[in-house]
Amino acid sequence: MGIVIGIAAEKQNVAHLVALAFAVASSGNLPVVVLSLFWRKFNTAGVISGLLVGTIASIGLVMVSPNMTYPNKVADDAKKAYTLLEKEIAAGKVAPEAMDKTLKTIAEKKDVEVKNRGGKSMMGLEKPLFTLKNPGIISIPLGFMAAILGALAFPSRRSEEMFDEIYVRQNTGIGMAKAIDH
Repeated sequence: MGIVIGIAAEKQNVAHLVALAFAVASSGNLPVVVLSLFWRKFNTAGVISGLLVGTIASIGLVMVSPNMTYPNKVADDAKKAYTLLEKEIAAGKVAPEAMDKTLKTIAEKKDVEVKNRGGKSMMGLEKPLFTLKNPGIISIPLGFMAAILGALAFPSRRSEEMFDEIYVRQNTGIGMAKAIDH
């Protein structure tokens, strides 16, 4: 699956993709980690619901955000580029030695416009439904809400009873198991 995603994202900005990966990962993990460290009533049901809702929401928001390729936008950008070059030619701003290269670029941009005009994104959309590029502002709070609701919907007395012991272990390391030879 990773190879397929890598091939699909071949021409994307790597730094942007890393930021999206962190947003997706944090949407499921941050609520679970924070609540498990500080909330006595947090339990397995909260963990599962927080992980699922946060992760699915963030992936869904990425799929309908400006991060996806929208062919009409690509066509519009190509049209702006060749229109600008044509204006430069008309104004005499293009040097004679660069004229062939400029005309070739104009032809390439026109081809890009024709190929992309009227197309739809991978999700079948003409434009993004969600205008933010990073889904975390929505998906992380959704992960928190789902984790809280999941923990409250399926309370666990054992989780509450073990909280003090776990709290001491996480802060001091006392009572942690020794390394085991395998």
